[in-house]
Amino acid sequence: MKKSGIKIINLVVITSILVSSFWSLPVSRSEGLLSTVTPVLENPQTDENVVIEKKIITVDSSKIYRPATQELSSQKSKIPSSAKIKIISTKKIAPASNNSLNAKSATITDPVSAGLNYLFLNQAADGSWSHNGKIKNLETATVVKLLNELNQKVGAGVPEQIQIDQMRSKALDWLRFSFPESSDYLADKITALAGAGDDMAESMDFLSAQINDSNLGFGIKKNYGADILTTAKVLDAIATTNYQDPGADTQFTLKAALLYLLNSQNLDGGWPEISGEDSSIYATNVVLQSLYSFRNVVIEGMPGGDVIIPTKINLGLNYLKTRQYSWGSWRDDILQTALSYRSLISYNITPYYNQKAIDYLKNTQSPDGSFSTPGFTKTAKAIEALAKPDITVTDIQNPISVPNPNATLWVTVRNNGYITSDPLNLSALPPAFTLKIDGQNVPLDFTGLPPTLVFESNSEVIFEINFNQNLFGQHNVKFKADYASPEFWKNNNDLTKGIAFGSPQYTGPTPPPWIGASTDLTPGGVTLRWQQSSDPARSYYVLYGSTASGQYDPAIPLYVFPPGNFAGITFYFDDPNLQNIPLYFSIASFDSSGNRGNYSPESWAIAYDNPESYRGTLSGAVKDSVTAQKIPNAQIDFYLINSFFADSAGDYSINYYPGFYLATGWSQNYYSDNKFLQIPAQSATSTDFLLRPVSSGSYPPSVTGLYGIAGNNQVTLNWNAYTPPSDFKQFDIFRSNFSFGGAWGLTPIATTSNPSATSFNDTNLINGVNYFYAVAPENLAGNFPDVGSIGPFRPGSPPVVSSSTASQSGSNVNISYNLADSENKNSIISFQFWSGSSWQNITTASGIGIQSPGTSKAGLWNAKQDFPDFEGQTKIKINASKEGNSSLQSSSETPLFNLDTKNPTSPAVYSLPLVTGLFQKTIGGTKEINTSIKSSGVEVVTQSSSATWEYPVVLRQGLNQFSFTAVDVASNESPSSSVSTTYDPSYFVCGDVNGDENLDVFDMTLLIDVIFSEHDYPTHPASMDVNNDGQYDVFDLITLINYIFSEGPALTCPAV
Repeated sequence: MKKSGIKIINLVVITSILVSSFWSLPVSRSEGLLSTVTPVLENPQTDENVVIEKKIITVDSSKIYRPATQELSSQKSKIPSSAKIKIISTKKIAPASNNSLNAKSATITDPVSAGLNYLFLNQAADGSWSHNGKIKNLETATVVKLLNELNQKVGAGVPEQIQIDQMRSKALDWLRFSFPESSDYLADKITALAGAGDDMAESMDFLSAQINDSNLGFGIKKNYGADILTTAKVLDAIATTNYQDPGADTQFTLKAALLYLLNSQNLDGGWPEISGEDSSIYATNVVLQSLYSFRNVVIEGMPGGDVIIPTKINLGLNYLKTRQYSWGSWRDDILQTALSYRSLISYNITPYYNQKAIDYLKNTQSPDGSFSTPGFTKTAKAIEALAKPDITVTDIQNPISVPNPNATLWVTVRNNGYITSDPLNLSALPPAFTLKIDGQNVPLDFTGLPPTLVFESNSEVIFEINFNQNLFGQHNVKFKADYASPEFWKNNNDLTKGIAFGSPQYTGPTPPPWIGASTDLTPGGVTLRWQQSSDPARSYYVLYGSTASGQYDPAIPLYVFPPGNFAGITFYFDDPNLQNIPLYFSIASFDSSGNRGNYSPESWAIAYDNPESYRGTLSGAVKDSVTAQKIPNAQIDFYLINSFFADSAGDYSINYYPGFYLATGWSQNYYSDNKFLQIPAQSATSTDFLLRPVSSGSYPPSVTGLYGIAGNNQVTLNWNAYTPPSDFKQFDIFRSNFSFGGAWGLTPIATTSNPSATSFNDTNLINGVNYFYAVAPENLAGNFPDVGSIGPFRPGSPPVVSSSTASQSGSNVNISYNLADSENKNSIISFQFWSGSSWQNITTASGIGIQSPGTSKAGLWNAKQDFPDFEGQTKIKINASKEGNSSLQSSSETPLFNLDTKNPTSPAVYSLPLVTGLFQKTIGGTKEINTSIKSSGVEVVTQSSSATWEYPVVLRQGLNQFSFTAVDVASNESPSSSVSTTYDPSYFVCGDVNGDENLDVFDMTLLIDVIFSEHDYPTHPASMDVNNDGQYDVFDLITLINYIFSEGPALTCPAV
């Protein structure tokens, strides 16, 4: 049946129509979604005007591809059920350079190594460190705790480990014989020695006895008032030694220290150095580090209720996070910055200005490796803050450029940090490494690998993943190295990349990056939305449908859109066999010439016959990303679908039709948060939207004219000259491997305080990887415009063309060359020829366009079309530019070779009589030497050095016309020469008795034989009656002789 009547979708009245007609609604970016209150989307849309095909279309069921069996598609394939992973390469890499444009210690590539060397060179002969004898215990214990942490984390047998072994041995001996006079110094000593394995039970018994009996905290001595710093150090010693009190309550001292600290926390989340005073960044860090071992503990049974330590810790971390300056430091103090950075990273919290904090610490390091002179505590704490690994998935690639029985991936994982990582688990579940293809998990087989794997500092491991089947087409591949321990960055532990398997069949415009399918409210209906393809060559879209994932018939599209920026459509499936089952959809982009690109990522939905029964629920909260407080009445928009609202408490619950959606949460004075999510049928799922508040204060104007050029391992950014405001501070350069709608939350890879700068060169990039960039001016208040990214830019080495040759063979020129590419990427090939004064483009050749690397690559040039009427020497240039990055190009010239495209002169043809009675004739004439003769395109006289030619022909009755051309050794062909004659069997020449159409003595001889010797008459007897008297006699003979020999009167024969 067909639906009729009306349907309301997103406040728009839709009339049901047939496939052959349509109407559309343009929606400008300023309008956002189909709601007058929807804000600008930061990420989803790319076109200025998006057109939504708002209609119900009754689908021709034959246009849904229904494969009988799972068959391999030329563009997509079934996701593998498993994959084997192994290591194929391990190597050390150069330490990452200091990306800050104003780095003061740019010559130091490893601040941890340099800092350890400083400590090694400045250790006293007795094993201690001190610039002030009063704090020798503090400084030595601080350095020893650092050495305990770094032991076996810098690489076995390396100079740094040898230094650690020597320093640690001497320092431990000094500490063992030291006698601290206060509880805080004793706690430092106990923590340092216990961390090295010493038994400190007796010292802990003495320390625990120093508790203040009135408030159950610890002061510098038994009879002194308790303070927060000393109590925190005692708690650290308790955790390091696993101390238990003698007697019935073995955890008395532990609980007392915990409760004293937890009860001393201020309302802003920080801790003061003395209870009741303002919060201190230093004290907050000391307490948070002492609470680390108890980060998952709840103290139950307290009079005021359970004490949830994780909540207390989160408040303290938020206190630290919100007090970072926009240039990276805390209070512009090296110690407070080092402590704060270490605290946040230890709890796996990324600071707002992460890279700036790292740069601040590195930039304060002196050339001798110290971070503060005199004094060793700051240097030790700065090293402690920077002594982190950074596990990064840097690349995923398909090393095989042609279809292969089993698909393969190479995954590169690096540790860009300064110390060895903790072990990554490979044997127990869940493993640290996971792989997803198109969102579907692919279990990895780790057989042959060790149970755990560690990454040394500045090391790289390349894994090879072999699948149990082939893969075809474009797939989204995500590899994750789940590193649970602290590290510099957590957002680079995984990488998602579009990988083309096999040989892509389609080379047209790129498809939309996302398509979402969902059940429509109309029975049997499915609604689709997609993000626009950013490819400028895209003219229109074609939609495909199937009952099997990844299998589409390119010859039978579900729907072809007219040219335009369409972004959505609703279908109605009236075939019962297509209802209540998963239907899969993909969309492709076509250019104006009809060339199509690859399929988009797939989406699916079910056209339920009763959609109301299959609604699912999405719930959660909309929160402030800084304070974690809920935002009341925030709005949630489903891209091109509908709008919903949170309640007054900031919570939301959306009961809606199952499918895949792009949802955007937003509220006034906040930046929006976009999420790709799924609402399952008859089920519930939850997610929170985290909105970043818009900072108060003024913003500097954005840069204009930003563009980039990708090169070999680099990208160069350029922008227009900038007029800085009075409070201009610097340009922030942002980079990501993914497109981003705003730079907030990203850490600049570099800064420059030069307001006249108009370019930036980002070097040491990985060839073959996509990079997106933004440049934002920042003012002294730390504000910068929330600019979006441009890109992608894909660095790479240019292709290499070599061994180029060219030679003429007949009418064509054979071109041969070798093509190499370090990334095994395709190149776009073009040819040029040398005209004698300049290079000219070759337009009539095969072998141009996209070419894969290889040897003996070939092209065939029809030189006559591009370079006519030439005879001499020339050469050819082969130009190669990397596919996807035309700025990466190279060329190679062939040696000179002989080329002849000059046509020979037309052959001369002897004339023929206008009429003839002979059915056989020989045509002849003259020609250029070393040419052949063609007639009607067929060679009739072979090539020779003769200057004359002949060609016998058989005539047809009536008019006979002939055309002849001369062809030289280079297949150049002359203009034609023509000749014609009419063959009439009844035609004769008067007096031509023997019928050869020549009057001569042979005619006289035959006439004598007929008259006097009774010879048979000729074919035309009338030819003998030359005096036209009706008799064949001697008078005819006399008349013929007079005509031939004496120029007698003209011959006159009777007409026949």
